[in-house]
Amino acid sequence: YHRQCSVIVDVFKDWNEKFNMCIDRFSNITATGGTPLSDGIQYAMQELSERTERHRVIIVLTDGAADCPKVVNRQIRLAKEAGITVIGVGIGSGCYGVEYQFPENHIQIPNVKELPKRLLSILDGIMFPKKAKKARMDGRIGK
Repeated sequence: YHRQCSVIVDVFKDWNEKFNMCIDRFSNITATGGTPLSDGIQYAMQELSERTERHRVIIVLTDGAADCPKVVNRQIRLAKEAGITVIGVGIGSGCYGVEYQFPENHIQIPNVKELPKRLLSILDGIMFPKKAKKARMDGRIGK
């Protein structure tokens, strides 16, 4: 196990809830110290495992390094095996490790103003890859 105390997972928006009905919840976030990324990723993986959409993406926002980096590494591997993409977004100077924690998909930005442009760039590559798999004539998908 990797947790010595309980963690509260704040769900800001349910799948069927309209964003304008829950926007006020985002302003009530307060940091309490630590960076329990693995707990949030685990919750997101469980939720996305029930979804049938073609593209399933977890966006992890952090201002630090994961409390349990080995657990996060395992979760990223399991997510990839399940067809879920995990993107690490480090905001500020304390997130120097985001490129190592999320080697395939990460963004490191000094402030949140740069987030939309940089995040859309990564999402564009995920949704519309420049290299697509080619279909083989026997019906199987190949490289």
